[in-house]
Amino acid sequence: MSMAYPLRVVNTIRALVERGRCQPLLSLTSNAVASYRGPEEGFAFLFTSEYSGANLEEPDSEEWTSLGDATLNFGWWTELCIDDPAVSWKCLYLLRAGANPHSFSSRGRLTPLDAYFRGCTSHQVEHAGKWLRILSQSGFDLHKYAIEEQNLHQPEHFLERSWDAELWRWIPTKRRVVYHFGQAPDQLSIWLEDYDALSWFGIGRFDLEIFLVCTQSESQARWKRINDDDNRVVFIEPESSPSLITSLLCAGWFQFLLWSLVLNYTFHVFLVDNRRL
Repeated sequence: MSMAYPLRVVNTIRALVERGRCQPLLSLTSNAVASYRGPEEGFAFLFTSEYSGANLEEPDSEEWTSLGDATLNFGWWTELCIDDPAVSWKCLYLLRAGANPHSFSSRGRLTPLDAYFRGCTSHQVEHAGKWLRILSQSGFDLHKYAIEEQNLHQPEHFLERSWDAELWRWIPTKRRVVYHFGQAPDQLSIWLEDYDALSWFGIGRFDLEIFLVCTQSESQARWKRINDDDNRVVFIEPESSPSLITSLLCAGWFQFLLWSLVLNYTFHVFLVDNRRL
């Protein structure tokens, strides 16, 4: 896949696909499609070889749909300030081929948007701007897409796992997915915001893994309890404003002055009684 000779890349892939010589490589073609960084024409040949006539909604051996797996990979390679169109080609081609952008993967009940956000956490990217751009390029009405996605995640949309680069694993957490609709159908923003204590404390990884304070289930139960307490609404009856006399009686300087006067009067009475004796 040397970019020094892009024409050779395309010609080689074209020859393999047209002559059927890539048939033994089908078990590996998905990885090639996901990691391909050559000319787009070569990618088109690989994609056609892999997905031509295939059921795009059929889950794989790990119970992921084709688009769910593609968006997870797309999110994984999405970085801030880096724009590499090749990482989005698999999602773009699948959407144009008719893949359902709302289909759940069987394991974890993740839509492609969930999968994209889960992958994005590997680079601390917290918005779905690049995924929405691919949907727009595929001809989708972003407002209709967002409404359908919200309906699938009722009563509220949360992302419940994030990637921890130090531990190299998915960490249980709970982050709210926020939707903002613009006036035009193609104006839509979707991003993540912190929701529970696991996010506040660095996704809870210090508690869960490093210091071994408690087991994972105990930690989750504790943070859930804290989160429930934080989200519980408490109504307090408004108090009437205190009067001037009450405020004076409660003031520390006034209490000191009052006790000084009492002690001074008591001492004066004591001296007068001594003189009479």
